[in-house]
Amino acid sequence: GMGGGGKTTLAKRIYNDHMIQEEFSVKKWVCVSQDFDDINSLKDIYDGIKDDLAGDESKSSLEPKVESSLGGKKLFLVLDDVWTAKVWCDLLCNTLKSCAAGSRILVTTRNEQIAMQVSAVKIHHVNKLSLEDGWILLCKKVALTGKEGEMQHLKDIGMEIVKKCDGLPLAIKAVAGVLCMKERTGRAWNRVLESTAWSTSGLPEGVKGALYLSYEDLPSYLKQCFLYCTLFP
Repeated sequence: GMGGGGKTTLAKRIYNDHMIQEEFSVKKWVCVSQDFDDINSLKDIYDGIKDDLAGDESKSSLEPKVESSLGGKKLFLVLDDVWTAKVWCDLLCNTLKSCAAGSRILVTTRNEQIAMQVSAVKIHHVNKLSLEDGWILLCKKVALTGKEGEMQHLKDIGMEIVKKCDGLPLAIKAVAGVLCMKERTGRAWNRVLESTAWSTSGLPEGVKGALYLSYEDLPSYLKQCFLYCTLFP
């Protein structure tokens, strides 16, 4: 699914579910991302005292230790935000063979081809929210109560804002953060709807307008802080 569509949120719900807690003796979560690092990924999966890995900075030394630490254990592993199948095919496939039968790996990715390359048994598509569900989420995050016609009064403009978020929960939450700081009036919400931030280019597809809108609404001293952070790789 697209970025901001709720893949990680869904994975967290599964990861923290009591049935998973009871079924698996070891649970591990690895955020892979675009610039994943072999060494850090292996250390994250290692099931033991991290100090035991002090000085181990090579795959050849880490892989047998990780394999031994998980040997015979029933593992539930989440590989979140996977951008390349190499993390499984070249790094973890052989290392995790020592795990007990019934171990499971959950992968989140934007690219269905990656899911196929890692031989996923079941592929679940996280769909965008419907317009009505998007409005419900916006109301929840902005804390619109429905009292005195508050929800109905703002619904028309709110639905237009939700449309701009293209059904992506992350975008809706970002906009909700802006709306929380505004008056509960049609005029204030309309200014958000008509903001030029929605058409800003050069940001991640899907959530770009909503994210930039959040940035634009920051006080000047916080904007300077963000700009300063861009100086670092």
